[in-house]
Amino acid sequence: MKLKITFQSLFFLFLSTKYIAQKEYSFASTGQEKLLINPAFAGNSNGLNIQTLNASNNSFPFTASYVGVDYGTKKFSYALSNNYFDYKYGLYKGIQTDLSANYKLNLNDKLTLVPSLQVSYLERRLDMSKLSFDDMAFLGVGYNPFLIPEWPQDYYSTRQTKRNISFSSGLLLDINKTITFGVSVYDLNQPDQGLLGTQKRALTQVYHVSGILFKEKPVTLQPYSILKIQVANQNYYQIGAYTSYKLFSLHTAIRNNFIYNSKDLSSISSRWVYLVAGVTFTYKNIKAGYTLNNLYGAKLNAHELFISANLFNKNKVTQRNLMLN
Repeated sequence: MKLKITFQSLFFLFLSTKYIAQKEYSFASTGQEKLLINPAFAGNSNGLNIQTLNASNNSFPFTASYVGVDYGTKKFSYALSNNYFDYKYGLYKGIQTDLSANYKLNLNDKLTLVPSLQVSYLERRLDMSKLSFDDMAFLGVGYNPFLIPEWPQDYYSTRQTKRNISFSSGLLLDINKTITFGVSVYDLNQPDQGLLGTQKRALTQVYHVSGILFKEKPVTLQPYSILKIQVANQNYYQIGAYTSYKLFSLHTAIRNNFIYNSKDLSSISSRWVYLVAGVTFTYKNIKAGYTLNNLYGAKLNAHELFISANLFNKNKVTQRNLMLN
């Protein structure tokens, strides 16, 4: 019996750290969901905005979806959004429902400050009945009768669910509708999301800057950069640009995931590089598009489709990406 328990503990630990960890897809990585970059973007488009995104992967069973509704006024803005992901046909899945609010503070004619608060409901679920023996062989944990005299019979029935509340905050500074600076901190209270033991949700910091060039010309260019720092070493730096001409917009970016020791900055090293390419079509107040997220040098692609509708907005100004509108 002791051997069974020991094996299960080691197996679950390996599974949670190597197979399941970081399988949650973030739409923020492709720049389409601004609330995952800074909650101060809630209601940023003015009027009522409805948006949905869906993502899938070509290399393993994985799907993710996002649905959000936000409403913006001159001062207060609000957003209600829901993220859902499913990995390996129900092996690991979860939802995150966010309620965000912000306040626009006009410091003068050119400077606008936007503080925000976000409250999130998190749910993660692990169902080991969805795991096959082939999956374990893929993990390198296949059954060996010389090492494990008797295979544990009850691991298939293991089902774990954990629910939490999380708090996040963000701040935007807009300069003359031309440059937007942002800083946000997610999961301030670091709730426990461990399904097989205690595992605090990593504190995440996101910094970004975005600007707009040639805004009076037929072609507009909106370069941006994003820096995400997470305690769990899920860090990335992304630079990109939106190039818009009439009804179409082309999004190109490169994202470098890296690891480092906070006490030794010389330890920074790259883990992998992603290439991002997308196209958006806008007609009146309807926007639709496609984004490809490719792991450079490998046949790993994430495909993302989205559509949004902006209603009750009399302001006909071009909606800027990752900026205050």
